[in-house]
Amino acid sequence: MTRYYKSKEINTKNHFLLNDIWLVEGSKGNEYSVEMHKKGFTCECLGFNFSGKCKHISHIEFLLTCENYPKYNMSKEEDRGIGYARGVCG
Repeated sequence: MTRYYKSKEINTKNHFLLNDIWLVEGSKGNEYSVEMHKKGFTCECLGFNFSGKCKHISHIEFLLTCENYPKYNMSKEEDRGIGYARGVCG
């Protein structure tokens, strides 16, 4: 059974970024995929699989809800539907 993190800030059910994937760099330089599903977010890191939430999902949630960040202007590989989540909220 797949585990999902249901955001309190973002309603993912009919979101226009549904099924998008963001690559987030981890603290040790590894890249983790965060994906938005109808039921919430998933991440492939061990922390998410253990606790159901992780800092990678928190980072994407923060960027998507930050007023000073260009919310949906993340560089994308169009053919793969993958965005690279780089940047901070000013």
